Amino acid sequence: MRKAFGQWLFNEHAWRVLDNIDFWVPHLNGFNQAIRRKHQDEYGTDVPERLLNVALGIDVKFYATTEVGDKDEAAAMYNGYEGCCGFKLQMVSACGGQCAALSNGYPGAHHDQFLLNHTQLNLKLRTAQQQYNQAHNLNVVFDLYGDKGYVNRPCIKVAHKAPRYQHLNPEQENENQAMKVAVSAFMETKFGRAVGIWRFTDSCKVLKVYDGRGKGQPRHCIHIVNSYLLDNCLIGFNDAGQTAYYGVNPVSCHDYLSYVKP
Repeated sequence: MRKAFGQWLFNEHAWRVLDNIDFWVPHLNGFNQAIRRKHQDEYGTDVPERLLNVALGIDVKFYATTEVGDKDEAAAMYNGYEGCCGFKLQMVSACGGQCAALSNGYPGAHHDQFLLNHTQLNLKLRTAQQQYNQAHNLNVVFDLYGDKGYVNRPCIKVAHKAPRYQHLNPEQENENQAMKVAVSAFMETKFGRAVGIWRFTDSCKVLKVYDGRGKGQPRHCIHIVNSYLLDNCLIGFNDAGQTAYYGVNPVSCHDYLSYVKP
């Protein structure tokens, strides 16, 4: 019964997590303002100019698994850094912990840039914004926050890294402090919530993947996708949770589930 419900939930609503960037575009201004307020509260200064238009965050998460087939598949899924087999998911997260976009699972050891080359989440966000601006006669563009693995990628702002034997200047240090607020608001909040509510999403534990196998091919993990979907709904029900901490009203569960792609 539970397995059948999980499969139905994935079949009917997984697109709300996997391919739903258009829905979040009208809310980006609110997320951006929340990050500005949080930075003001934390450091007593305004957000640096370079980061004024950051509204979402992007990062990857590794999940270990014991569900592997033959030696070839095990080799394709092995991640030397983690020391086990598994796959990575790339996620765009909104301030307060709601998941705006999630990629397929990519087995084995892949750099963040490799996943971005395949998912194109940054360019999809920019395209959705341009279409929204044209429809509403606006000219507002927001970027993603990413860690240093996303350096030199369009639409993504990363923290400064000092050259060898040199130090960052005060302005760069201030911008990196602003990035720390974004890290907490975007990615760490989401991953922390997922682990706290659904323990099987903890990458430190053994995770079983219940969907079909495919050597070296991207694949969904039904249970993980469903967990992020349900968590988005849960945040929408409880506006006194993480989103209230960042000073932004969450997208309500009604609005989230009633949205239909144009």
